[in-house]
Amino acid sequence: MSNRTFQLLIVEDEIEMSSIVNEVFSEQFSDINITIASCRDEAYEILNNPNALFDFITLDLNIPNVKNSYEKSPVNGLAVLAKCVTNIKGTPVLILTGTSTVDMIDQFLSSSVKADIWGSGTQRPTISHLRKEKLKDLSGVVSEVKSDFDSIFNVEFIFDTSDFSIPVEHDRLLRIFSKKHGSVITKIKSIGGGLSKAKVYALELINEHGHAFLRVISKCGPNEKIVEDSEHYSAYISRLPPEATPRKIDLLTHGAASYGAVFYSLAQGYNYSFFSACEAGLLSAELCSNIRDVLDTWHAVGANTTRSIQDIRRQLLSDDDAYCLIEKYSIVRARDFEDKVISCTLSVQHGDLHGENILINVDKPSTALIDYGDISEMVGVIDPLTLECSFLFHPSSKKYDWPTESNLENWHLIDNYLDGCPISDDVRFCRDWMDSRKRGNREVSACLYAYSLRQLKYEGTNKDRAKKLIEVAFRLFDAS
Repeated sequence: MSNRTFQLLIVEDEIEMSSIVNEVFSEQFSDINITIASCRDEAYEILNNPNALFDFITLDLNIPNVKNSYEKSPVNGLAVLAKCVTNIKGTPVLILTGTSTVDMIDQFLSSSVKADIWGSGTQRPTISHLRKEKLKDLSGVVSEVKSDFDSIFNVEFIFDTSDFSIPVEHDRLLRIFSKKHGSVITKIKSIGGGLSKAKVYALELINEHGHAFLRVISKCGPNEKIVEDSEHYSAYISRLPPEATPRKIDLLTHGAASYGAVFYSLAQGYNYSFFSACEAGLLSAELCSNIRDVLDTWHAVGANTTRSIQDIRRQLLSDDDAYCLIEKYSIVRARDFEDKVISCTLSVQHGDLHGENILINVDKPSTALIDYGDISEMVGVIDPLTLECSFLFHPSSKKYDWPTESNLENWHLIDNYLDGCPISDDVRFCRDWMDSRKRGNREVSACLYAYSLRQLKYEGTNKDRAKKLIEVAFRLFDAS
């Protein structure tokens, strides 16, 4: 499917009516893919697909619940509308009403909001209606939709690599943002591979005179995760030094079905991630200090408490996932281990502090944090431990011959663990930072266990390493 193909869903049981709607859209869109659902259950099946992407939906309220049924009810159409609002709320819906359903207009319009759906500068309702007796006006509606939709492709994208690919939903959102903010050309670079549906990009917006006027970090992903990222920014990032945190400039929740994007401005010069700076030998003592100082702002107001290891694991991995992995990999001791209660310190943590979520300006020198979707109160050693262990598991970390099995066996003995390590100073920085926060080795063992168990969930991670570190976590606890 081309990123430029307009995706239309028609929910209509009458063949003649769906043909008219089909024809009106097809006359104006040369590149269009049309899906037709003739009843409530067909629409449900389409909308329940997690990969469902539609740019526009037309919906007849008075439809049957199953195909070829003669029993129609506007209740079925309203149920489909509710499914649209729940599953792909970023897609505008046009309700086609007959005389029998006109009294229900207020009921379905209550779910509508006004939004600049395609970055045209015009606020349009996300749910609108058209009386069937005025179907001749549909052509004008479609003309406005086409004009707005086509305009996002006036922005040219330049990717940093020739083999760069981007999901259609992300393409929509980045184009909408670029159009909305006046870009003519947008340069795009992917930041990190990531192990979730959400992806992070660096954008450079260029105006008609060829000048870069805005540099941003964008996170694209499922709407609920993006809204969560934005809310965490407001709740937690505002507590950190302003120079360490990009400024939020936009949040898009429409135009890409169930996907959204949040955008943060970024000053020039942040050309490295923690990983790439380490690989290039550029991680200075001043940069290390900067990373610690920024995040220790949260930890400084933490509280000592006790928690079960199960509760600590739940901060990183759900019970359903954990129990499935414990059984799959035969981690016999896990259940008993999780019952243990330990002393620990709780403080606000980034929650996903791998090496691609720290951006580095080596000239200033300074650092900036990105990706705020997992911020919450957790055990205080989680962030430094995650940063250290991301060298072992994250897809964007350079692969070395280190660590050997013997190195991993001695993870808890830092000198032995770092024997033969080509980035020993960088790993040691993470370990020293973790040691400065820990109350004792039991909270380290609990967090190492939880982090390593989570790595077993992801496709492509080194499962042998994860299992070996779980064994180390058990031994570390026993020795304490």
